[in-house]
Amino acid sequence: MNKQYQYDVAISFAEEDIAIATELADEMTALGLKVYNYKNFSAQNWGKDLMDVVVEVYKYQARYALVLVSESYLKKKWTKIERQIIQGVKRDAKAYLLPLRLDDSELPDVSDHTIYEMYNDNAQEIALQCKTKMEERIPLDNQPFLAHKKRIKKYIKKSNKVLNNYIKTNKGGIQIKM
Repeated sequence: MNKQYQYDVAISFAEEDIAIATELADEMTALGLKVYNYKNFSAQNWGKDLMDVVVEVYKYQARYALVLVSESYLKKKWTKIERQIIQGVKRDAKAYLLPLRLDDSELPDVSDHTIYEMYNDNAQEIALQCKTKMEERIPLDNQPFLAHKKRIKKYIKKSNKVLNNYIKTNKGGIQIKM
């Protein structure tokens, strides 16, 4: 798992599809992935504003969003809100939204060229594909901590050079030992 994200995958689904969502979450967890399925976090989320939770999870805490696309998913008010949040997330990793078809439904406002996977009672296979997806390298720009750490190391190296040159050219002056 990338240190930047609390979850490798967050699953967005309609209540009618909870059995499939749970099966997928269990398979991914068995492979070592960190999965957000809101049903598993009901105690932690109790009393919180649901909109705040959804925005936090999908926008900041999840590396990918697995959307279980079904007729039920497209009809629900809350899944529409989740989908809009997910579609608003911008990542350098090109495929943040991972659409998984449970029937012939398609997500609105998604490119016609988007590749969907099809669920055919193949949770283990889908979980393996998600695991493979996690192994893709994220560009450095998507790793703010690592990028920041690299800049700090570069700055320290440059500062040490300047300091060493100063010490060499000022032999008779004050000597600084580190």
